[in-house]
Amino acid sequence: MKVGSSITGVQTNRITEILNATDYVSMNLWVLHPSFFKFAEQDLETFLKQSDLSNKEFYLPNVIDSAIKKQTLKVWAKLSSEKWVGLTYKADKSMVVDTIAQKRLQNFYPKYLWEK
Repeated sequence: MKVGSSITGVQTNRITEILNATDYVSMNLWVLHPSFFKFAEQDLETFLKQSDLSNKEFYLPNVIDSAIKKQTLKVWAKLSSEKWVGLTYKADKSMVVDTIAQKRLQNFYPKYLWEK
């Protein structure tokens, strides 16, 4: 989240930290084998039974971490120099639309993203 001229991140323990320009952040794109979803379904069932859903989220990275610890999943991380463009809040929409339009003009993306 941007606060003034600083970028902050919230850790899983809900502690907010100011990020440095050289800090790695996780902008995830997961490619998962279909067998993973059975594992995730079990974690979701446990989460739904044990959690106060009014203030909790079921985080995919936590499920991935659990599967790694149980040695049922291997993960490979790839670094990218691509600038992240995120749509988290309604106010982000115009910036994301403008960025995608620019990438299309630069032929980085095809003119029609969702057509073959």
